[in-house]
Amino acid sequence: MLKKTKLCHEVKYLLEGGEKVYDCELIHFKPECGILKYVLKKSVQVAAMQLLPGTVTFGFFWVNVPYTLYVWVHAHKIIGYYFSIVDQVLLTSTNFFYRDLILDIAIDNQLNVSVLDKIELPRNLPKNLVQYINSAFDDIMQHYPEIIKQINTKVKSFIAINF
Repeated sequence: MLKKTKLCHEVKYLLEGGEKVYDCELIHFKPECGILKYVLKKSVQVAAMQLLPGTVTFGFFWVNVPYTLYVWVHAHKIIGYYFSIVDQVLLTSTNFFYRDLILDIAIDNQLNVSVLDKIELPRNLPKNLVQYINSAFDDIMQHYPEIIKQINTKVKSFIAINF
């Protein structure tokens, strides 16, 4: 018997306007946190990492945390992590909404860190938003080894179930 999957849309509002929508599989949902699964259809280069078609992305979302965390899995192995600084997160069982604040941090499975898109931050952002982004960035940079260690336990259980 085939396992029935539940569709959930990841709705990313762009800071400069517009939105992107991704059709994902809902793995876990509570109003304050959730997990989505998405399978890449084409190759994508992120920092020094080449993500191949078929790479599975597990996205972790929290209402009261200033970032999302994506974990990339290919051939049953974790190949990287991607922190995206966000705000205005709202989670429902059918849609995960958030505003992307441009600044991202990619970390490969050897824990090499790449800061992405910092130069794309608009110069005219409100001071409180700049402080929010900087605070989230500092938090990630200070705590990413512990965050990744905690998340890896969950991801390894998903690998066992999904492959």
